[in-house]
Amino acid sequence: LVLPELKFVIAVLVPYSAQPAGASSFGFGASYARYLSGGDYHSVVAERLDAVLREFDPSMRFKVCVDTSAVLERTWGRIAGLGWIGKNNLLIHPQLGSYTFIGVAFTDWESDAAPRLLADYCGSCERCLTACPTGALVAPRELDSRQCISYWTLEKRRELPETARLVSGERAWVAGCDICQEVCPFNTKAARGAFGDPEFLAGTGAPVVSAWADLLAETREQYETRVAGSALSRVSYEQAQRNLRVAMEQAGVGAKRS
Repeated sequence: LVLPELKFVIAVLVPYSAQPAGASSFGFGASYARYLSGGDYHSVVAERLDAVLREFDPSMRFKVCVDTSAVLERTWGRIAGLGWIGKNNLLIHPQLGSYTFIGVAFTDWESDAAPRLLADYCGSCERCLTACPTGALVAPRELDSRQCISYWTLEKRRELPETARLVSGERAWVAGCDICQEVCPFNTKAARGAFGDPEFLAGTGAPVVSAWADLLAETREQYETRVAGSALSRVSYEQAQRNLRVAMEQAGVGAKRS
């Protein structure tokens, strides 16, 4: 459906910064998923992959997908040998962990290269299931998105359900959530390494504003200017303000949910 001439699939990984984004405690402000502090992976990874394929074979027909089409990139990444699907439903690379963007290209290129599946190294570990603060990980590799902080803050367009909890431990999440990744042993190793692609290091994308007072004072124009050209731009001003209200109320730092 995506490319009728499809004969071969190419998958790539681009690591982003493993350093936390935003405040480490809601006493200091809001927290964000790590990938939101760098450039917009949707366009950057797609443009890179597009350029590589055009140089490799100018006559090749292809369709690049980077979280923008009805394509499950993690599955193609697994088939290509880039990792295994962890119990948190994310593709895990043995060295890079899951702090990566996945790019996929459907092509009409012909090759006899076969799928090469890696072993599943999750073993008996269930740290991600135990750590999920909302119970969204109901079983290994089974996610109920209706209970997921990332879904609530990034994808949910209307008001959040009364049961939505954006505060976990010492942090209040206003865009995304990294908890099931932070507890993964393979990400512990990645955080100690110098992996992150330069274009996706913290501070290379939209400035991550974490102080509550600054977020409250931000106008629509200021917000849209700040997030332009970044992955955060997919979160509308209305969504951002909604997340802010809920997170601040639950953290007990001054805002009331309307």
